[in-house]
Amino acid sequence: MCGICGIAQREGTVPEALLRQMNAALFHRGPDEDGYSLHGHVGLAMRRLSIIDLTTGKQPIGNEDGSIQVVFNGEIYNYPDLKLALERAGHRFATQTDTEVIPHGYEQHGLDYITQLNGMFTFALYDDNEDRLVLGRDRTGQKPLFYYHSGDTLYFASELKSLLLCPEVPREIDDVALYHYLTLQYVPGPGTILKGVKQLPPAHFAVWQRGELSLHRYREPRYSDKQQMTDDEWIAATRETMQAAVHRHMLADVPLGAYLSGGVDSSIVTALMAERGTVKTFSIGFDVAQYSETEHARRVAEHYATDHREFIVSANAVLEHLPEVVWIAGQPLADTSCVVTYHLAMQTRKHVTVALTGDGGDEAFAGYTRYLLDRLLRLYRILPEAARTQLVPALAGLLPDRADIPTDRNVVEGLKRLAQASTTTHKASIVAWGSFFTEAQKRNLGTGDWLRRVGNAETTAWMATVYDAIDAGNRLERTQGTDLLTYLPDDLLVKADRMAMAHSLETRAPFLDNEVLALAAAMPENLKIRGRTQKWVLREAFKQELPPENVNRIKRGFGMPVATWLREPLREMAYDLLLSDRAVGRGYFRREAVRALLDAHTAKQADHGQRLWALLTLEMWLRQVVDGERLPVAERNAT
Repeated sequence: MCGICGIAQREGTVPEALLRQMNAALFHRGPDEDGYSLHGHVGLAMRRLSIIDLTTGKQPIGNEDGSIQVVFNGEIYNYPDLKLALERAGHRFATQTDTEVIPHGYEQHGLDYITQLNGMFTFALYDDNEDRLVLGRDRTGQKPLFYYHSGDTLYFASELKSLLLCPEVPREIDDVALYHYLTLQYVPGPGTILKGVKQLPPAHFAVWQRGELSLHRYREPRYSDKQQMTDDEWIAATRETMQAAVHRHMLADVPLGAYLSGGVDSSIVTALMAERGTVKTFSIGFDVAQYSETEHARRVAEHYATDHREFIVSANAVLEHLPEVVWIAGQPLADTSCVVTYHLAMQTRKHVTVALTGDGGDEAFAGYTRYLLDRLLRLYRILPEAARTQLVPALAGLLPDRADIPTDRNVVEGLKRLAQASTTTHKASIVAWGSFFTEAQKRNLGTGDWLRRVGNAETTAWMATVYDAIDAGNRLERTQGTDLLTYLPDDLLVKADRMAMAHSLETRAPFLDNEVLALAAAMPENLKIRGRTQKWVLREAFKQELPPENVNRIKRGFGMPVATWLREPLREMAYDLLLSDRAVGRGYFRREAVRALLDAHTAKQADHGQRLWALLTLEMWLRQVVDGERLPVAERNAT
């Protein structure tokens, strides 16, 4: 696991001092060593967290004559097989690291070699013979890569904070990106919150040559190629494929463990790791009892006699570390579980360097509750249009949230979501069931000037374009594919990567293994959802190994009591920041609309916890980045 960055110019010499500053800003991603490859008008740099081949794996790494050089972030889990094939083709390896298969593979097979890599990665490869720079990213976007292409110069880095050290990189907000953020809680790629700054999309590589930059997609989600097997054969294949993936992901020369929430995905990972010996497992909870689920993780830990540790997060800890979490995220990210993941990673890193997770299981095997609700909504849509679009929303609008009573809150929230979903296309599942601000709420919140700049942008319509492009034969798989291209890389994997790397911890996701995703895409829909049971084939494959309570648990995830905290320890901060002259003066949101949200939430007339959290983290990010209150490590050290 590492951080990479670089500069490519059509002419002239790369400013080495700037490249070193960019690299220093990535220190947390790789505290063990740094490396540079300078070729006049092209410069590559990296920070390394040593995981495989601790002694000879120093980067950059090249081919035999050094004409091809690579800096790399991530892991390639099938590198032993790739290395063997390349050695048989006559290539000579100088190290035992997985990184070295990239320059040799590129030399042997060209740009198409990226399709053979099974792992999580971004890399930058410079071919001196062709004067060509190649940037690549893994299929699901587990590792990040940002870039800014201006005229004849290209800047790239693993994190946005590194790019911000380049004087040419703007700090001007993209209004449409901000508009989408309010609904989604994340900024959708391939753009960013800053105008002109882009992300290399998952399953893409970019080629920079003679000042020109071109993007190429090498893999798309495909659900149309189905295999025919019996249920028993699918169950056996699922178990074997998951077992092989977990064991591949355990390859490391440093201590490793697992995040354990007690859900079916992390429990399966723990069970398969335990086949290789005692597992170190880590879970986290809250000092608010109804949000803490450590008992479920403890049950699995006891079942497999793992070396288990539990950690508790308090409101005071959230308040103390929130600015750091916002800064680490890189872009505005209102996923409340970022705080949880940050603390879990901080504690986990004290014991291991690598942690396996259950990330990706919901996207692969249809684990989100909204997938089931989408099916039920098809029946609801049979109702007359007036009932769906007018009566139900009107009735839901009359209901108080009663956010102080969990049972009532769940019922009311469900009705309100139903009212929202009934007026939203099925092509935007996450918007229908999980959005923060609706289109109407954003229009009420925004100033006239900002809304004019936003124009006719609509988050639901944007999501629908992604949905329509998925190669699938049914709605469920189109929705899964949409999540795989949006929510997963732009929210969940951002959270996993940034919060872990802030503590120099590598996390790995066996459910995102190439072979696991291919298997899940090839199986029939009824193996994922059967009746009311989600992830049916997974549960069947591992029901003999796991405690029954964990096999049958519904999806919960790392929730956080933000609604409660925004009424108590975080209330003063929210009022001070969101109603300040500085926040209002940005010209995005109307003061009276923001105050109405705060007042209604504080008085328990409504639960605006998630919406206020989105506004709060946004304002903190704007102060840190746009206002320049916080600088990258390299820049702070230079001042």
